[in-house]
Amino acid sequence: MRWARNVDPLIWYEGALLQSLPRGLKVGDVLHLRRVDRASLSKDEPSKSLRTQLAGVPQDVLLVALEQEPALEAALLSQAVDTGYVLAMVGGYAFDRSEFNRALQACRQPGSSFKPYVYATAFAGGVQADDGGARRADLPRQLVPAELFALVLRRRDAASGAA
Repeated sequence: MRWARNVDPLIWYEGALLQSLPRGLKVGDVLHLRRVDRASLSKDEPSKSLRTQLAGVPQDVLLVALEQEPALEAALLSQAVDTGYVLAMVGGYAFDRSEFNRALQACRQPGSSFKPYVYATAFAGGVQADDGGARRADLPRQLVPAELFALVLRRRDAASGAA
């Protein structure tokens, strides 16, 4: 079965194919299907191999494909740093299913997704893990964003001569 695969990113595509239906489905499973328009297959270049496989299928046979609705929703907002223009914005999986735009309307904190920017800014500003003036033991040290901001401020104040 070419459409059903075990979830294992370490197994190559062909090796991940299920060999029998009982391994992939059980009683009570629900398959969400969508009708596939043959005309749209002829337009899409990525489906060239699929068109080759369907060449022998009679025209009166209804073609369907799995329609997997994600359990999670996400959003993306891409912005040009120099101008502030929005380059791309995706607010969810399907607008016709939910008109809620997660990129603009979701009032959630960014969480850990913001940390790389904090660390990059601090390191670009010259902050190193051993900043602070005190000698430290050669042991692993956990850096947190608040500490990095404090180091950047101390370094800035020292450079400007502020007390």
